[in-house]
Amino acid sequence: MSCRLAFTLALVAAALLFVMPPLVGAQSSVPAASNCRTLLGIPCVTIHYKQSQWQLFRSGLTDVRHFQKKQTFAVRLDGSTVNRTEKAVGATLSGVTDRGPFSHMYLAPGDQVVRINDQSRTYSSRKP
Repeated sequence: MSCRLAFTLALVAAALLFVMPPLVGAQSSVPAASNCRTLLGIPCVTIHYKQSQWQLFRSGLTDVRHFQKKQTFAVRLDGSTVNRTEKAVGATLSGVTDRGPFSHMYLAPGDQVVRINDQSRTYSSRKP
């Protein structure tokens, strides 16, 4: 296993610490301590949702598009956030595009933005 892949897997595992077990449908869950808030007063929360969108005949009779996305968003007590896209699929009459899974994280303790693309197995990090 390459060093970059091992590092990516470790970051994905760290990202999963933000996320609670999957819920059915679009739901929000607040941790047991209902007074959990970030320094800005934002409640700690995990949101799981699915999106499906149809676009019909925008550029003519053969322009039919369908887009689906499954995503999880979480905010932690220290202000860190994660936005994890499990699957993003776009389909047209000419083909299918599949983007995902990928993650965008803001790690508050180190004031760092992290992006992980599982499909291309890449990781990037920068200061905001």
